[in-house]
Amino acid sequence: MNAAHSNEPTRHPTLYFQDGDIAVTAMLPNGSQQLYRVDRTFLSRYSSVFEDMLSMPAPQSIETVDDVPVVHLLDDAQDVSTLLETLYNPSYVAQSCTIPTEPNSTLTTGD
Repeated sequence: MNAAHSNEPTRHPTLYFQDGDIAVTAMLPNGSQQLYRVDRTFLSRYSSVFEDMLSMPAPQSIETVDDVPVVHLLDDAQDVSTLLETLYNPSYVAQSCTIPTEPNSTLTTGD
């Protein structure tokens, strides 16, 4: 699946794994969808929300994308990307976060 048609989700460049067994979509700012293909066991292991969702019996007729079940999230794609990057690449947090060099340097007071 690609972005040839405007209603088709766009594969995430680094969070779409060919061996993933579940697809997840999230909303991009322009109203289109970002497509992730990940491992359901991995999601369930680190997220109780996904664990609960994926432990429910699948409906008889289930939507698929690239031959795997798809879950449509209403969340912002940037938030989902950050979550998945953090799960799949723990060093992502250290790379993307800046820590103030002085304690409380970003805090302001009401004075």
